[in-house]
Amino acid sequence: MTGTDSPVKSPEPNRTEGLRVAIRADAALQMGTGHIMRCLTLAQALRARGAQVGFICRAHAGNLTGVIEQQGFEVHELPEQMPPPELPNPSAQGAAAYASWLGASWQEDARQTAHCLRGYCPDVLLVDHYGIDAAWESAVADQVGCVAVIDDLANRPHHCHVLIDQTLYRQASDYAPWVPAGCQVLAGTDYAMLRAEFCAPGTRPPAETPAKVRHVMLCLGGVDAQNVTQAVLQVIAPTLLRESIRLEVILGRQFPHLASVEALVAQQSLPVSLSVGVNTMAQRMALADLAIGAPGTSAWERCAMGLPTLMVVLAANQYDNARALARAGVARVGAWEPGEIASGAFLAHWQQVLADVPWRTQARQRAIQLCDGRGVDRIVARIMQFVAGA
Repeated sequence: MTGTDSPVKSPEPNRTEGLRVAIRADAALQMGTGHIMRCLTLAQALRARGAQVGFICRAHAGNLTGVIEQQGFEVHELPEQMPPPELPNPSAQGAAAYASWLGASWQEDARQTAHCLRGYCPDVLLVDHYGIDAAWESAVADQVGCVAVIDDLANRPHHCHVLIDQTLYRQASDYAPWVPAGCQVLAGTDYAMLRAEFCAPGTRPPAETPAKVRHVMLCLGGVDAQNVTQAVLQVIAPTLLRESIRLEVILGRQFPHLASVEALVAQQSLPVSLSVGVNTMAQRMALADLAIGAPGTSAWERCAMGLPTLMVVLAANQYDNARALARAGVARVGAWEPGEIASGAFLAHWQQVLADVPWRTQARQRAIQLCDGRGVDRIVARIMQFVAGA
């Protein structure tokens, strides 16, 4: 499907109160938790406006079904029918590169999802999955009024009414070859999907940039299956001790290497605190002078909090985001892949950002300008307007 294809038929005007929304997204050890977490952010905002929201998730190892249910959302769990998700296939294109992430063939996944939708009767289906494209979306479209897609790759066709891509410097025109005529494309950091805590009054840190870094946050995603956290710790440990830097390590609930990291901290008597499953990220970021993080969804959280970052790229699908963040001057790339962390280059980048007060000052100012934290409000308003026939 291309931009010249016939448009998706628009839904009939619908109510905004009592809106029913279904979300198809997954988390797993290999794919991480970012898709689910940003969908949860949207789900909370929709529910706050009176919508009823339910999730459809595959039972991958490392799924977040329990977390979703703890937040009060119903989850319909699809059984895993294939081996666990693997790294993207570099020889495949589009959704085919992430085919294993569905845990079933796309046809079976669409059939199972459509069955769930028939019982739920949603007004909106929100899809956030690299393994899904227009073929899947077309197969379930007759079960819903509006199909909304979250993407950040711009590499495959979609059959949808609304497409959301929070990537820095992303333009609606980037999706011209991939979406039907009439699709509303919400592109750029104005649509960054951050929780309300990141735009709450008084949340942001003081304007002054300290001459000496005292408090650093290390957070490398919700899973970090490769234990990149420990690799980083081993490299920067001497600096922490020598410079009296306090390091807070934030780990996801699915982090599989906690015992190993705890042992390293204890053995070297490092000034490190470990926190798992943190729900107060904005408050933690407000206390930090510098972050070490990945260029994924959390990058927008750090921007909203004006937190300069030394980035570690964890996967190929983060390259574009890493380049854009570096180009914007809000972060520097310390390693383009985890294997580079043990090299002297990463340590050199780390020492540079610690010493470069002018860069940290400028990075903080540019980051705050880049993301105001109100993207969710804009997305929910546009979806509701569309469903209402506006």
